[in-house]
Amino acid sequence: MAIYEEARFLTGQGAGVPYGVLGDLATGAQAAPVSGITAVVSGNASQLTADGLYDLVYTIASQYRRNAVFVMARLTQRDVRKFKDGNGQYLWQPGLQDGQPPRLLGYPVYESDSMPAIAANSPPIIFGDFRNGYLVADRIGMTVERVTDAGTTGTNTIALFARRRLGGQVVAPWSFSAQRVST
Repeated sequence: MAIYEEARFLTGQGAGVPYGVLGDLATGAQAAPVSGITAVVSGNASQLTADGLYDLVYTIASQYRRNAVFVMARLTQRDVRKFKDGNGQYLWQPGLQDGQPPRLLGYPVYESDSMPAIAANSPPIIFGDFRNGYLVADRIGMTVERVTDAGTTGTNTIALFARRRLGGQVVAPWSFSAQRVST
């Protein structure tokens, strides 16, 4: 359930699922009323750039950058880890303590394979303050029911049905920006 929920909180488009942070931005509809977040171009038609990451960070006002984090897929992290500054130093910094996320440009980086891959016109990175910018509504909590009917489950089998109603929506779109692979 957690994997499904994570995917919907990032890329959901409403209609029976939460509105994701990327909302319609993931499908190419830049002016999506679902999320309203800013898309920042990477500066290259088919890949990410270090300059694009700097632009991404400074699109958000300083009061929202304090709690901001990067979210990207595993393969996007692989490519971003190779970025270097003008002195040949990697921009990516591994976590210095157990349990601490790695850092990029001074901000924590989290991995989610629900994020889009690096491709032309795709938003493979989201940067923002999830704590204050996105609201998750847990409607009734989770209920779990054990099914005891042998006709439904079969002999010597136990079935559990879990139900959970969640909603989610960006409440402060100005606290997010998405990196779009584009010139």
